[in-house]
Amino acid sequence: MQINTIYTRSVIQTMAGKAIRDLRSGGERELRNVAELCKGCSASPGYQTFWSLLENILRRPDQQYAALLSRAANDVDINCLKTLIANLGLHAYPNGSQPLPGTRESGTSPSYWMEPLDDIMDPRMLHQQISRLQKQGTSSFLFRAGQKPELETILNIAGKHRQCVFFLICGAESCCRAYLEEMTALGNVIPLMEYETLAPTAASLKQAGILFGLHRRYCEIESLQAEENLLRQCIALGCFLGVYEGSAQCPSQNWELACYSRLQEMRCNGAQEIFLADLWRDREAVQKLLEQRSGQV
Repeated sequence: MQINTIYTRSVIQTMAGKAIRDLRSGGERELRNVAELCKGCSASPGYQTFWSLLENILRRPDQQYAALLSRAANDVDINCLKTLIANLGLHAYPNGSQPLPGTRESGTSPSYWMEPLDDIMDPRMLHQQISRLQKQGTSSFLFRAGQKPELETILNIAGKHRQCVFFLICGAESCCRAYLEEMTALGNVIPLMEYETLAPTAASLKQAGILFGLHRRYCEIESLQAEENLLRQCIALGCFLGVYEGSAQCPSQNWELACYSRLQEMRCNGAQEIFLADLWRDREAVQKLLEQRSGQV
């Protein structure tokens, strides 16, 4: 790792610690200070636009993001939260990390900031693949853990790549005490629970101080009103994220697009105390921000 990256990570973690303390003290002034701090550290026009948008949302009297940020600052283990902020925020910081290489000139696709690694579970091959992708600028990885051996492999890999973030779509088997303690100690794993397993596991996740989320498929949504009620239940259980996934075979179905449109509306308005995202569409949106930054390097 380059010296400037180590230094930048340390700076981000120090600022994150201050931001968390400010959020714990509460108040609108502290919230605005956090947004200004993040905006001041961002390099590209894309990130500046993003933080300006967030500032505008935080000024709305009925937004719920203030409560969400305050809850995260108080409920998530502080070292875990600082690690996630540093790992996810490094790309936004001037000279913070290796830029995602623009390889269009060579006719190949550019590296993505987040890559799914569902098909590799051999520890040696997985380590090699992640190391290669890290060098190309990838900082986050998506896994689906169905069995305990898979989960153990992923946690072991997360320990070897502490500068990355591992999004983990998983079930109740991931929430035994030993696994949760390891996730908290690592600080770079974000479990995304299926709704059916969230209620029986949420208390353990919250007690461990882990930032966790909900994983849903658009085809599971009965109605938009029912889904909003479901999200309120998830918030009451301590959930911070709601990540939705569509069908790769039919990405333009009318129902899926209607759900995604409502998701965007709720997110932009801060309508609920949870951050909502579309797994693949927002992966593309973040990629565009990162490529804007890379173009200035």
